[in-house]
Amino acid sequence: MPFPIEEKLLLSFEIFSFTLYFIIIIYLNLHYKKNKEFFSLPFIIQFTFNGICDLVSASSVIFFRKIAIWGWLRDYFEENDWVTILYRLVFYQFTSLTITGNFLITLNRYMTMANPIFYKNKWTPNFAICIVILQILVCFGIFSHLYFVDAVFVYDASIPTWYFTKSKWIYSLFDSICLTSISWFSAIGTGVLNFKICLQYSKIMKSAVGSKRKNKICLFVFTLITCTFLYITAIQQTVRLKSAIDKDRRLRNLMNYYFFYMLPMLSCIHAYLMIFLSRKIREDFFSWFYRCILGREFTTVTSIGQPSKWTVPNHNVLKSFYKS
Repeated sequence: MPFPIEEKLLLSFEIFSFTLYFIIIIYLNLHYKKNKEFFSLPFIIQFTFNGICDLVSASSVIFFRKIAIWGWLRDYFEENDWVTILYRLVFYQFTSLTITGNFLITLNRYMTMANPIFYKNKWTPNFAICIVILQILVCFGIFSHLYFVDAVFVYDASIPTWYFTKSKWIYSLFDSICLTSISWFSAIGTGVLNFKICLQYSKIMKSAVGSKRKNKICLFVFTLITCTFLYITAIQQTVRLKSAIDKDRRLRNLMNYYFFYMLPMLSCIHAYLMIFLSRKIREDFFSWFYRCILGREFTTVTSIGQPSKWTVPNHNVLKSFYKS
């Protein structure tokens, strides 16, 4: 198969998005002391870890799926066992880390709004690191069966394409069960939390106008997009599970094909969410752009009642603050 235009566009979008993603990650980590009023260190830890997992996951899709579909490196994949070993060790594990990462970063945001006192006192950097470690243990542990089975690089004439899979069909069934469970857990959990976040944010920003109203709309749009991607992923994995039960290889590979378009989109969305919702990041970025690219200073207009904090310290204070 040639390198189609839609693949070129998707790959270009991924490169741009992850460049933006890691610019934000570097910015947050280099300036976390200066910006601790806006971004908590536990959030930065989880956001950074998610970014790394998202990058590895998206790269795995390209390396293990798209390159074979495009017709590149087929002989190399067939002749080198280390590729199939790497596939067993990272592919599904980092896919799961990307999916669960959406739920956990949403949980972090929710706790800043729903219980800011608990978040400040209990959701410490050490607690965030423990969450990351637990996430790794769960996502690598749930696919532990892959460490005891061989992977193969095969051709399916019904699609037609080359792809990596397990040497025994029963292990593909296990993969489907695990990934479907993770997808539905993350989709439902993220959906419920985002719904509560939007309700809470709507109450706080009830009388918002101007830029604050735009932030409110952006929040609703991006939470809707995230939830939509997660639910589509969960539905795809459910169909994939059914195909594994029925031993319908064609349907299973078809679901995989569409899933590997959805997963990179899910991985890229956090960068845009941060930019649209954080005035602090936007202002610092424009300040750098004006100073380094245009050679002049960027001035901001600060109006009363427009804080750009990521965390919400107190609902009652904010309500009275926005009404003033």
